[in-house]
Amino acid sequence: MTHWAAITVLGQDRPGIVAGVTRVLFEHGCNLEDSSATRLRDAFAMILIAQLPDPPHLGDLRAALRAEAAALGVAVDLRDLGTKAPVPPPAGRRYLLSVYGADQPGIVYRVSRELADCTCNVADVATRRAGGASAPIYIMMLEMTVPEAADLADIQARLDRLRAELQVDITLRAVEEETL
Repeated sequence: MTHWAAITVLGQDRPGIVAGVTRVLFEHGCNLEDSSATRLRDAFAMILIAQLPDPPHLGDLRAALRAEAAALGVAVDLRDLGTKAPVPPPAGRRYLLSVYGADQPGIVYRVSRELADCTCNVADVATRRAGGASAPIYIMMLEMTVPEAADLADIQARLDRLRAELQVDITLRAVEEETL
């Protein structure tokens, strides 16, 4: 029976974190299915979904991950996802949304709230602050799924209203092919 786990890692960025964590997974017979990692300022964050061997030895895996995390100076958590088959992503049209403008509190909240109100499902979000301290620019990129039944004109009108209120550039474009 197939069994999955989610592993999260967070700590001060340094060489060897990915290698150390994935070595432990490999040595315990896990198959890495999905992962995402990023560096934010001087912090490193990673989440992995791994298929566990049958039978899974969660206690042993958890202990080995904790030992490796201690050696690397990071925090690690293992969450048992059980045997339930992965749920496919929601059906719909995929879009990329970009936001550029003067940094201000609430940009991520206001944009994501509008999208949630339109039943859009955000799959990935990345933000970055650029520019100098005197005129910081906020950049946000979202990948999302828009339900087939959603009114794209209504979504665009909501984004146009938000663009004016926040005084930022907001661009929505369709994703034509699968990208990593």
